[in-house]
Amino acid sequence: CHVGISAGGHLVAMARDTTVVIVNVNEKTGQLCGEESSDITVVNDVCQNRHGVSVTSMLWLCQDGKTPRPPACLVIGCSDGCVRMFSASGELLLVQVIHEAPISKLQLRTMVLSHTVTADTSEDLILLAGSTLARMDAQELQRSRALGAHEESTNQQVRFFRWTLEGQEVGDVICCG
Repeated sequence: CHVGISAGGHLVAMARDTTVVIVNVNEKTGQLCGEESSDITVVNDVCQNRHGVSVTSMLWLCQDGKTPRPPACLVIGCSDGCVRMFSASGELLLVQVIHEAPISKLQLRTMVLSHTVTADTSEDLILLAGSTLARMDAQELQRSRALGAHEESTNQQVRFFRWTLEGQEVGDVICCG
C-alpha cells in the first residue's frame, strides 16, 4: 500500500496494486471527507490493463513552485518503469516510459533561483529505478498537465535526463538544493 499527502495536506491518495483512491481532507478539521461523492475519486486500473504491473511509488506535484495548494496532479511510478500522471479528479494526463526497472522512488526537488523576497523557484521530479536516477523538469510536467483536457495529451512526452550507477545498488534518493 502506498500513501501520498499533498503539500497543503488537502488531498490524500492511497494506492494498492492498480487502484488509487483520492480523498479530500476537510481544511478546518483535518478529517477525511467522504460524505459527498465529489470528495472521493477512485481510479481503477491505473496501469492500463498491463498484466502484472502495479503502483510502486507516488507523489503529489504542486501547481507551481510558489504555492503548495491546490495540488495539480498525482505522479505515479509503476513496476513497468512508466510514470503516469493524473489530475486530482483522476483524469490521466501523461504516460511516459522512464526505464525498464520499476520506479521505486519519486522525490520533488525545489530550488530557489534568487534570494529576493519574490524568489523564483525551479522544481525537478527525481525518479529512482533500479540503479538509475532520472530527472524531469516539473515545469515541463505542468505544461503536459495543461494539455490534459486534450485527447492526445497522454502521447505527449516530457524530456528527462537519466544517469545509471553501474554496479551500484541504490536504495533511496534524497533531494537537496
